[in-house]
Amino acid sequence: MSKPPESRARPGTPDDARERVTQREFSDASTRQAPGVPVPPPGVPLPPDVDPALASAVLPRPYGWGLLPSRWRVRRHPKWWQEAGFILISYYLYGLVRNSVGGGVAADCGRPGTLSDLQRVACARGLDIWEFQRAIGTGFELAVNKWVAEIEWLATFSNYWYALAHFIVTVGTLIWLYRRHPLQYRGMRTALYATNALALLGYTFYELAPPRFLTQIGFIDTIVRYKTWGSWSSNGVQSISNQFAAMPSMHVGWSVWCAIAIVALSPHAWVRWLGALYPVVTFFVIVATANHFWLDALGGVVALWLGFVIQRLLSGYNAVDPTVESGHRRYRPPGAHRGSPVT
Repeated sequence: MSKPPESRARPGTPDDARERVTQREFSDASTRQAPGVPVPPPGVPLPPDVDPALASAVLPRPYGWGLLPSRWRVRRHPKWWQEAGFILISYYLYGLVRNSVGGGVAADCGRPGTLSDLQRVACARGLDIWEFQRAIGTGFELAVNKWVAEIEWLATFSNYWYALAHFIVTVGTLIWLYRRHPLQYRGMRTALYATNALALLGYTFYELAPPRFLTQIGFIDTIVRYKTWGSWSSNGVQSISNQFAAMPSMHVGWSVWCAIAIVALSPHAWVRWLGALYPVVTFFVIVATANHFWLDALGGVVALWLGFVIQRLLSGYNAVDPTVESGHRRYRPPGAHRGSPVT
C-alpha cells in the first residue's frame, strides 16, 4: 500500500500551534490576545504546544508589581483621541502652573532697587549657584556665553534652537513612538508626564534667576541682543512665561528623554547617532544663551530619572524595552511565511 502524500500547507496557511496566530491576530492592537492561543491565568505555564517566543509577543506579559490595576499595566496600542486629549490637557495644566508662579517680567539682578521680593530671592539663588560652581571649578558658563555672543550666526542659531527644537523634537518623537513603536508609547509618555510634574515642583518652590539676569557678573542675553523671535525674552512671550522656571532644565530633561527613545528603538545607526547628539547640542545651547547653569541641566536629568522610576512603579515594566515587538504595521511575526500578508 502506497503511503499517502504528505500534506503541505499553502504559504500563509496555519498548520501548527505557531501559525495559528495569524499576522492580523499578532498585530491586534486592542487585546494582544489571539484566537487559538489559550490565555492561562497568572502564574500558570503556557500549554506545551504554544511557542513561548511567539506567545510572549501576543499574550499580555506577566509584568511585576505595579500601583496601577493589572488591566492598565498591559502594553497596548494607544488610541489617538485619548492621547491627543492627554497631551492637550497636560500641556495646558503644565503651562498654567509653570507660568502662574513667579512673574512674566525679566529682571536685572544687577539693579537691586528695581526688583520685587520674589525677584530678589530668585537672583540671590542664582548668585549662590554661580558662586558654588566657581568654588568647585566648574563656572564655565560665562566664558561660553561671551564667546558665542560675539558670533552672530552661532548666537542666532543657538537662540532659535533654544526656542523651537525643545517642542518640535519632543512632539516629533512622541508621534514617531505612536506610529512606529506603539507598544512603547504609553510607558514613555507616562515617564515624560511624571518628569514634567516633578519639574513643576521645582518651578513652584525654587524660583531661580537664569544666568542671563546676572548682568553684574557679565552674562549676555543673546536672545535680547539679536532680537530672536519666539524666545522667552521676546516681546509678547515673556509676559506669559515664567522667567524664573530655571531649575530643573526641561530643555535638557526632554532632550535626554528623546535620546533614550531614539537610541533604544531606531533601527538606523545614523538616526541613533543624531538622537545621542541632540541632548549634547541642547546642553551647549542652554549654556551659550545664558538660560541655564549646568546644575539646572543636572536637575533636569535627575527629574527625568525620577520620572522613569515613577513610571516603573505605576506599570511594573520599563518604559522602553527593545525586546518587545515594535508594533510596526509592517512587522512580520517570527515563523511567518515570507508570502504571508503584513498589515
